[in-house]
Amino acid sequence: MAVAIGDGGGPQYELSLNRSVFAATSRATVLVSQADKGEIREFDSSGKWVRTYGKAGSGPGEFQAIHGLRENGDTITVVDSKLRRVTQLTRAGRSVTHQATKFPPRARMLGSTSTSALVYLEELNSYSLAQGNRATSAVIQDLSTSRELATRRIVSGSSVWGVATNGLSVVSLKHLEPVSRDGLVAISPSGQRVVIVNRNAPDRPGIAAQSVEVLTAAGKPFARFEVRRTVIAVDRVLVDEELARLAKNVMRLKPGAFPSEAAVIENARDQLGIPKYHPIVSGVVVDSDSTMWLAETRPMMRAADEGSVRVASVVWNRVDLSGRVLRRVRVPEGIELIAARGDVIWGITENNDGIPLVVRLDR
Repeated sequence: MAVAIGDGGGPQYELSLNRSVFAATSRATVLVSQADKGEIREFDSSGKWVRTYGKAGSGPGEFQAIHGLRENGDTITVVDSKLRRVTQLTRAGRSVTHQATKFPPRARMLGSTSTSALVYLEELNSYSLAQGNRATSAVIQDLSTSRELATRRIVSGSSVWGVATNGLSVVSLKHLEPVSRDGLVAISPSGQRVVIVNRNAPDRPGIAAQSVEVLTAAGKPFARFEVRRTVIAVDRVLVDEELARLAKNVMRLKPGAFPSEAAVIENARDQLGIPKYHPIVSGVVVDSDSTMWLAETRPMMRAADEGSVRVASVVWNRVDLSGRVLRRVRVPEGIELIAARGDVIWGITENNDGIPLVVRLDR
């Protein structure tokens, strides 16, 4: 860990990373949104605060729910899902333009492309276990005409009572930790590529698979490859364990809804599309228009007071558009990559006191 931001230095270094979005810039800086303040803070590669853009509000250069952030030449593009608009900011923080957007009310905005198209996920609605699975879609939509340029159905796990919208989750007062993060969608720093990691690649006996599709800014297919891995025993065990825990909670929270825990599990497998295996790819960061970082998660079991728990060994693979691995990096435990550009990689973590940090890693 080369640089840590967020542990002292003044109020501009005090970060809240809940619901933050990030962007790496061509100037080797990182942009970090602050959801509670409507701000975007910029830090250089040494961790020094550069400037703050925006504030909470609904006027020009003000924000309420930043869900997309990208450098766009000499300006910064900001997508605000609550105000339903896209704003262009100058490096001095002045609002150049802001354009109203139209998208489904339950859509989760991800950002915009270099052609000013919106990228969003149509979220699963909150529903009970017995109602079954509804598809989630990744959509690229023309900003000026609202025409859908591309739509991809995301094959995901369950969304039990709205607790987790894109994966199988532990329904528990203590744990809401996603087991599956299928349907990962990311936009390249230039906005010219959209990457979708999906679980629509067919599994073979003993082989788990995911597809990686790259689309252009206009929604046209550009590249596609599959990531495969031999299934290890714990891949199955983890999903079975989470289903068993889910069944116990359903029987407790919804008494009489199912005759037995086995019936809950059977219903979950049949109706919610719960995957058989732990997913291979648990994270994606687009580095450039020709490379990306994929987090390969290898689950392990570790004994704990309340039984075995899930832990993961994460290796980030930098791959080209054919899926060829260019480099493997084992990131320190507890750090998640959130942005990369050129020689600068950014991640998020917490210090020993639970203070959230943005960190720059040595490549």
